Amino acid sequence: MLAQPGIKSLSAEADALVPIPLSSEGLRQRGYNQAMLLAQAICSPKTKDRWLIRAVQSSAQHTLKRTQRLQALKGAFALHAEAIKQINNKHVVLVDDVMTTGATIFSAAQTLLAGGAKAVSAVVFARTEENHGA
Repeated sequence: MLAQPGIKSLSAEADALVPIPLSSEGLRQRGYNQAMLLAQAICSPKTKDRWLIRAVQSSAQHTLKRTQRLQALKGAFALHAEAIKQINNKHVVLVDDVMTTGATIFSAAQTLLAGGAKAVSAVVFARTEENHGA
């Protein structure tokens, strides 16, 4: 995994790797958070799996267009008290398994930046073709 272009250098530059949290229903169904496992595989000591929490349990978005996804994800994420104390002026790398429109990454990044992060980058391991419009 670290052999992929840019992941090793990005993880070295990052202060923290933050996996995209699943909804409580998604976690209950799957039994694990795949983004957290990916972040730990990249750099376990930098993985902060409690920094970002799902504040709103959004419904499945696979049929929504990007604008609808962005709307559905407004306020979907919040910072955990642990992150509020530690995030200021940090370079955070969001980690997710699959990206379709980028709405989830965008919403999560906005939350981290509003909380004081200096910069937010993202690593995703698959990109779907967007057939849901722009």
